[in-house]
Amino acid sequence: MADRRHMDRQKADPLAADPRGASVRAPEPAKPIPRVLFPLDPFADESLIGYLVRVAAWNVLDSVAPLLAPLGLRCGEGLSQNLEPVSDLMAASLRIHQSKLQRMLILDIEDRPSEVDYFGAPLRRHHFLHRRRRVSPASLARSEHHRGNWLIGTLPHCPESWELLIDSCSCGAELGWRNAREIAICDRCGFDLRRLTSPTVPDPQREALTVLSDLVSPRLEKRSLARAAVPARFQHLEPTWIFELALGFGRASAPAARSAKDFFPTATLFRGAKFLLGYPGTFEACARERYYNSTQAPIFLNLKANQRFDFCPELSAFASDLVEEFEPTRHGPSRLKSIRENSNRITAKQVATKLGISSTEVGLLNQAGAFETGRPRGARRQISWFEPSSVEPVAKALASRLSPTEFSRRFHLPMDGVEQLFSMGLLVANRSPHVQLLRSDLQLERSEALSLIDHIRAKLAAPHHNAITLREAFFGIGGSAKPWGSVVAKILANEVPGGVGLAPGHPLKFSALTVTPEFSRLLLTDAYSVFRSLPERSLALGPIRDFGRTEVENYLNCFPRDVSLLILNGHLKVLGPNRTRFSREQVAELGLKLISSREIMWRWRISPMMREALPKVGIERILGPFWPRRAVTEHFGSKLNFAEHVARCPVTC
Repeated sequence: MADRRHMDRQKADPLAADPRGASVRAPEPAKPIPRVLFPLDPFADESLIGYLVRVAAWNVLDSVAPLLAPLGLRCGEGLSQNLEPVSDLMAASLRIHQSKLQRMLILDIEDRPSEVDYFGAPLRRHHFLHRRRRVSPASLARSEHHRGNWLIGTLPHCPESWELLIDSCSCGAELGWRNAREIAICDRCGFDLRRLTSPTVPDPQREALTVLSDLVSPRLEKRSLARAAVPARFQHLEPTWIFELALGFGRASAPAARSAKDFFPTATLFRGAKFLLGYPGTFEACARERYYNSTQAPIFLNLKANQRFDFCPELSAFASDLVEEFEPTRHGPSRLKSIRENSNRITAKQVATKLGISSTEVGLLNQAGAFETGRPRGARRQISWFEPSSVEPVAKALASRLSPTEFSRRFHLPMDGVEQLFSMGLLVANRSPHVQLLRSDLQLERSEALSLIDHIRAKLAAPHHNAITLREAFFGIGGSAKPWGSVVAKILANEVPGGVGLAPGHPLKFSALTVTPEFSRLLLTDAYSVFRSLPERSLALGPIRDFGRTEVENYLNCFPRDVSLLILNGHLKVLGPNRTRFSREQVAELGLKLISSREIMWRWRISPMMREALPKVGIERILGPFWPRRAVTEHFGSKLNFAEHVARCPVTC
C-alpha cells in the first residue's frame, strides 16, 4: 500500500457507517482514494469478495475493510449492488481496468426480481450463499483464489477437485468473509485450510455433474460448451435455465432428499442431470413404468404437480409442454384422470365443492346409492369417478333445505320465533332422504319458508309516523317467550289493529316490523291475550335448546350488562365448552321471579320516578335493575286500572 497509515485513517471514516447496518455510498470524499501498492489481476473464474480478500492479503492488510471504507462500503450481502455506482473509483484504487471489476459484480436484473446477473448469465438469487466462505482444500492448493461457483449453494462440490466444499475449520469455526485475512487461512485459529481433507464425489457421477456444473460456470466458453452437450430439445434455453431444469428433475426424483444445510446432495443432482442428458429415453422409460392404482407418480408427474418453475413463466411453460409430450395416459392416476375428463365425469372433491358438503358426507351419500360412480379401486380409493347427471338431483335436494339457524339470521327472527312458526305449521320440514341422511336436526323446506316471507310482505304497509318496532312492543311481556308465532298468524289474517309496517325498499326483517303505539298498549291487555298465546311445542323440534346470551336478554327484557350482573352474582350459570350457553329452565325460573326496570316501564307505562318510588311501599330491588315480579305486579295491579291507564299513557321508552 502506498501509505498504510493513510489507509488506516480512512478505515475510521464515519461516512462508512450506516445506522441500519446497510452498505451505502459515502459523499464524494474530500481526499483522494488511496491506491494499492501491489495490484493483482482477477482470475477469469474468481468471485468479487474472494478477489478483494486476495488483494488485501497481498498488500498486507488485516481484512477487506481498508479497501472498502474509503468508499463508504462494508463487507456484506449487498456488496455488489453498493459497489456498482463507485466501480470506477474502486477500479482505480485496485489499479485494474473497470471492466474487470464490473464483470465480477452480481447485480439485480431490472425486469426479473428473483434473478441476478452472474458473470453475464441470469441466475436465481436463491442459489447464492454470500455470508459463508466455502472452499475446496485441493483446489486452493492448486491456485489460492476463490472460484465464483463456490458461491452457489446449490452446488455442494468443486468441479475441479470433485471435493465437497467445506465452510468450517477443524477448530469448529465457521468460515466467513468479514474478518478473512486470506482465502486459505482460518480467521480464528490461523490454520491453513489447504491441509484439510474433504470427501469426494463418486466417479460414476462426475461426467453428468461436469455438464451440470459448467452450465453455471463463471466462464462463458464453458457455459456454451455445456449447453452444446445437452440434447437439442434444450439447447435454445439459457445455460442457467437448463441448470434449473436439471435441479427440478432431481428434486422431483427425490423430493425429501435434502442435506443438513438445506441443499440437495450430489446424488440428487446427479439423478436430475442424468434424467435431462438422457432425454428422450429417460422420459420414455418413465412413461412405460406401471403404477396402476398407486398413489406414487412418475418423476415428471411429480414435477408438474409441484410446479417447480413458477418463478419463470417461460421456463414453466416449457416444462409443461415437455411433460405433456410424455404424460402416461396408459396407467395410474394420470390414466384415470384422462379417462374421467374425456368422459366428462368428476371427482369426489368436485362433487363435494358442487354440493357444498364435506368429502365424508359425499361418501355417506354414495354408500346410500345416491350417485352413479365408477368401479371400486381398492380399500383406500373406492370411488374413481362420479356421473354428473347423478349429482344434479342430489344438488337440487340439498338446495331445497333451509336450516332454522339460517332462517333466523337471514330474517332477524329469534330461534323461539322460528320454533313457534314451525309448531303452528307456517314453516314445513324438509322431507328429502338425502337431507335427512346428512342432517339429523330439523331442516326447513326452503320454498315454503320463502313463500311465507312473501305472504307476510304482502300484508305490510308503510310505517305509522310514530310507530314502534314489534320487538319493542314485546318488552312489556315477561316471564315467558315472546309470542312471535301468534302475532305473525294475526298479520297473515289482517287482524292486527293499525296494521304492521315496514320501511319501503327494505328487506323483510322481523326485528324491523313496526306497529302503532295503540296496539303496543292493547297487546298487554286481557282482551288481546290471544296475541300473547304460545303454541304447543312440536316434538319434531327435538330436545329443548339452551339459550344464547342475546336470547337471555330478550327473555328477561334486560340489557347485556344486566346479564353480566346475574352471572357475576351466581344467579345465572354459564354452560358449554365455550361458556356461551345458558339453561332455558334456569332463565325461565328467573323470569318468573324477577322483573326488569325496562319491562316495568313498558308494561305499565310509568315514569322512572314512579318506579324508583317503589321502596317507599316496601318493594326493594333484588339485584341491579331487577325487582320482585310478584310484589311489583300486585302493587301496580291494585293501584292502577290497567286497561284505562295504558290507553291514556304515552310510550315512555
